[in-house]
Amino acid sequence: MSEFDNFIQKVQERFPGLKYEIDKAETKSGSTWVDIYSEEESITIEFRPNYGFGLYKGDSSSYGEGPNEIYRSQDLAVKRVEAILKDHKLEVRLDELQEMFGQADVKSKESNISNHKIQELISFIESRGGSLEINAHFEECDLPISLNSVSNNM
Repeated sequence: MSEFDNFIQKVQERFPGLKYEIDKAETKSGSTWVDIYSEEESITIEFRPNYGFGLYKGDSSSYGEGPNEIYRSQDLAVKRVEAILKDHKLEVRLDELQEMFGQADVKSKESNISNHKIQELISFIESRGGSLEINAHFEECDLPISLNSVSNNM
């Protein structure tokens, strides 16, 4: 069984009632695509051998744009799809990132100071009509980090 087929099997076991549309790659190195639909969410996943799983969430992607998130680990990709479909979490917050990598949530006085400075930066940028985006790059995945948790923890 291919890595993509194994991925689809794991997702279907967790979510048997969903609709799936699969477009298999025409070559061994080509992209295989799957659209997964629930009543609340839709996810498009591109699998490329030797690159991993690219997640396109909802209708946020336009033709020619890359994926919102990339997972080189099948297990992390399955966990992320599950979080989106089960918990409707389209953004990754710090606590979810810690859970994904199996680390306990550590709160300290120093992190509260950092949160305050980040919130100050967000406020300044937003007051000028801008927005701040943070992307995390790991060996296992590339994903945007939600800054909502910063303002919610203050």
